[in-house]
Amino acid sequence: DHISFLVSEHGGEKIIRELESYLPQNLYKDMMVVYEGNSKITFKGRGSEEALEEILMAVYEPRGVTVMCWKGKFTMEDIRMMRETIDTGQIHGLTP
Repeated sequence: DHISFLVSEHGGEKIIRELESYLPQNLYKDMMVVYEGNSKITFKGRGSEEALEEILMAVYEPRGVTVMCWKGKFTMEDIRMMRETIDTGQIHGLTP
């Protein structure tokens, strides 16, 4: 399995727009969005209803952006456990 990082302290909005323009919308589905203070965290997934092959997490902050990509096999139970570790009351669009 594999994990990749992209960190930018400048031009975050432009980088995210460019990144999202390259992601095929029919392959990457929004999983959830978390708002915390001035930050926004988005999760997107690629795969089937039984398992995901890739998870993208983008952290938008006023001064930059961080994108992490995990590749492997993630079951819906894995996703549920990941979701439960996020400790905030400002989660929107949860899946599954």
